[in-house]
Amino acid sequence: MTTTTRWKAASALFAAIAGYALFLRGPVDDVEATRVEGGRTGSIPAAFKRPLRVSAESLGISKQELVDQLLTAKSVRDVQLLADRLGMVGDDSSIRAVKGLLADPRRGVPEAILGAIGKIGTNQAIEVLIDRTRDDRPSVRFAAIGALGASQSKEAEATLVELATKPGDSGQATAIVALGSLGSEK
Repeated sequence: MTTTTRWKAASALFAAIAGYALFLRGPVDDVEATRVEGGRTGSIPAAFKRPLRVSAESLGISKQELVDQLLTAKSVRDVQLLADRLGMVGDDSSIRAVKGLLADPRRGVPEAILGAIGKIGTNQAIEVLIDRTRDDRPSVRFAAIGALGASQSKEAEATLVELATKPGDSGQATAIVALGSLGSEK
């Protein structure tokens, strides 16, 4: 018996069993169907969505050294890498120290800083992000809206709902996506 013949025989046997179970046997009247009481949302619980927080020592650097390196970084790529690390270990004092980089004219620098601030997710961070949702530069504005969604905070939800429901707003689509990443049902 070849492999192909065995495969054909196994397929025919499977089809016969499925046909018997489906058509010949019919429904069983003495067993009630199980009813699902609540639908599944399919989303990850908010506790697991929070950005990863680690101590600065686990990265082998202090927060102040990280901020100093970020302030003196020459390339946008370096700023992005350092900002990502700062998002994992930063706090309110870190936000105050790097807030000046939000006015940096290099494309990608304010966006990286806003992403880090969103990962920090403290009350002061949310205030900075909400303030930047009214920025004149579209890329900075969209980055602030996206960072509000990444912050996973309830305070950001009201601002995102307001932006998402404002017709004709250029940040409406970004706010809707941010609400989705926030897990909001609004």
